[in-house]
Amino acid sequence: MAKRFHLHMTLTVITTAVVILSALLAGSSLWLLRSLNRQAARLTATQAVIDKGCQMTQYISCQEDIFSGTEDGKNWKRLSETIRSLHTLEGNLQYVSVSQGSATIFHEQTSMSDRQNDKGKETSVAPIIVGKSILNLGNTQTPVVVFRKKIYNSEGKDLQLEIGIKKVAVGQAETEASNIISSMFRLSLISVIVAFGLNLMLVIWMIHRENTRKQQRQKEEHLAFAGMLANGIVHDFRNPMSAMKLDVQMLNREAAKGMQGKSEKITALAERIKTTMDRMDGVFQEFFRISRPTDGETENCELSSLIKDCISIISARLEHKKIQCNLIENATGIHIRADISALRRALVNILTNAEQHSKDGSTITVDLSLEHGRAVTKIIDSGPGISDTDKQKIFEMFYSTRPGGTGLGLFIAKTAIEKAGGSIQALDADGGGTCFKVCIPIIKE
Repeated sequence: MAKRFHLHMTLTVITTAVVILSALLAGSSLWLLRSLNRQAARLTATQAVIDKGCQMTQYISCQEDIFSGTEDGKNWKRLSETIRSLHTLEGNLQYVSVSQGSATIFHEQTSMSDRQNDKGKETSVAPIIVGKSILNLGNTQTPVVVFRKKIYNSEGKDLQLEIGIKKVAVGQAETEASNIISSMFRLSLISVIVAFGLNLMLVIWMIHRENTRKQQRQKEEHLAFAGMLANGIVHDFRNPMSAMKLDVQMLNREAAKGMQGKSEKITALAERIKTTMDRMDGVFQEFFRISRPTDGETENCELSSLIKDCISIISARLEHKKIQCNLIENATGIHIRADISALRRALVNILTNAEQHSKDGSTITVDLSLEHGRAVTKIIDSGPGISDTDKQKIFEMFYSTRPGGTGLGLFIAKTAIEKAGGSIQALDADGGGTCFKVCIPIIKE
């Protein structure tokens, strides 16, 4: 229990750590994206102010009627009105200046005005030069972005138009974009936290549910094993109990004869009953070992002697049905290593299966030989045989084609044989019936 709890906690901690690290990675990516977007917003805001300044410079330079008469004060008044109109559109417009040579012939600091002017016709195609400067307004220094353009009016005078826009305009444009980016970042971050939080809770819940189901499956497996164990006990006791019942009936008949009864036969029957009781006690011990998660001990044995022992165990049943069991030894001195008690049960189960499907007065043949370093035991009956479909299923737990069968005999046999490193097959016998072929590795001297 402690080990399962530790495994559960470890898995939960690892999953939680992975989700938290993923969330941190997603948050870091959002933070980096936010920084990149802020840089992009600054560049975009700067470019927007430059574009706006160039547009205003271009617009003023296109006023041909204003610059055609530089000596006329009315023209400068109209320029002043145009500047105020532009200031209405761009509050950060700081000043507009017109100079000729080194002399400034017009300069105006901006003031609020609601009037606008229309865009006129361009008087020149001179480029606009963008720079920066600092204005000293009293005790205050104001950074400005400066736009300069040369103008050639109709009088042939060389003029230079200069427009100054406060640099704070860049910050204002950037602030608007940054506020939008920050809002989107906060919304995205909250969404990521909520999403990963829900995922974390979902993962923890799924782990808890899986562990609960695993515990339930273990309980069901324990119950199934207990049922299998109980059925196995019934299965393994049915055969010796049937044999002992027949021996007791024969012993009763001999005892009923009184003095005419054969003492030798009575003694043999009593000895056989004792042997059956010993075998039943051995079965108890086997199931006691099966109920524990430990492997049975393996030891060396002579296979021919083990087969003869198994035949003697079911001899009462064979005698009752007048079935003859012949052992053909094509090789002698075959030694194997296995859990003897489990392998004995396996061979008895196979022989019992052959007896149950054989007709009265028929023959069961046990053929022992060597093939490619493996001991091959063929148990051949004269029964109705097994269909191809059933050949794939008869070794499954609780599968039986015989009415009243538990479906454990051949399953237990297959398990014991495979534990010894061997294999078992159900084949068609020549002339009808079934041949169970058991192959087990031999011990090489």
